[in-house]
Amino acid sequence: MDQKKKVILACGGSGGHLYPAQELALQLIREGIEVSFIGVDLDKSSFLSNEFRRCSLPGAPLKNPIRSTFLHAKGLLKSLSFMRRQAPHLIIGFGSYHSFTPLLAARLLKTPYLIFEANSVLGRVNRLFVKKAQKSLSFFPHSEMVRVKMPIRCKRATKDEALKHYGLEKEKCTLLICGGSQGALSLNQLFMKALKEIPSSLRHFQIIHITGLGKKEGEAKRLYSAFGIKNVVIPFELEMHYAYAASDLVLARAGAGTIADLVAYERPALLIPYPFETDGHQTKNAAFMKLAVGGAEFLSEKDLTPEKLAENLLNIMRKKEPMKKAISFFKANDHRKELSEYLLKEYF
Repeated sequence: MDQKKKVILACGGSGGHLYPAQELALQLIREGIEVSFIGVDLDKSSFLSNEFRRCSLPGAPLKNPIRSTFLHAKGLLKSLSFMRRQAPHLIIGFGSYHSFTPLLAARLLKTPYLIFEANSVLGRVNRLFVKKAQKSLSFFPHSEMVRVKMPIRCKRATKDEALKHYGLEKEKCTLLICGGSQGALSLNQLFMKALKEIPSSLRHFQIIHITGLGKKEGEAKRLYSAFGIKNVVIPFELEMHYAYAASDLVLARAGAGTIADLVAYERPALLIPYPFETDGHQTKNAAFMKLAVGGAEFLSEKDLTPEKLAENLLNIMRKKEPMKKAISFFKANDHRKELSEYLLKEYF
């Protein structure tokens, strides 16, 4: 009997890294492949399902060399031990410092590894390991990298089902506000100020607002109710397919996972990239969604006023249907393989 194929996924951090990795894991498991996770602080992660085998490592961002060197040295020893026991056929790194010591261990053990870059700018850790990778894969266009689709959760709901799920009305435009897997406090505050700049005669919409834990959810709900706006305000949503299916327009950050979801669910968006990014990747992600897909506009938060945000939201509400058609056209002409499909064809 052939030995069961084993894959280790090196990742960690926010849902932006862990959600695609978990979806890939489920797809590979359905094909009979054994999958494990390895990364920094996975034992503390609220984004990684308990159903997966994991090896949690010590570690820290590489920008703090004194602290990170000591922690990553310990993480390397643990990575080497775990990989020797598992004897994987392949390691797949999803970027960020969470995957640094597993990829270094793979190099030392001469275990084949791949790099998957979700964003439009190659991250620091992926840059360190890309040259020796068997293959480098990307969701956005990168020179000399194989483009594939982002692994995303495949659940679907009809618009009627989703509106019923939230107790919202069919006749009204539904605005979804979400700041990524951890919410966005400044985005929440900015939108609430912008809402006050929209005349009451133009507030003919309802809101689903996923705020993030402890990020103004009570204040948001009180404001929307005071304005007579039907609303659903929640700190977190595990069933995001309902949120996207119910929405007509999305206000969000521009993480790679958000861009992939917007394309998959064909939802036009106004994107506000994270303002403290070091490499500009969210701005470039947003530019891709606007220029290559035609399904979004984006604004820099740096000089964004509530008045400007309100004006742009109203503008996109008026042109959301052409934007939705542009996304549908992009999808119909997108011939990239699914990441799991590529892996199964090339490596298993």
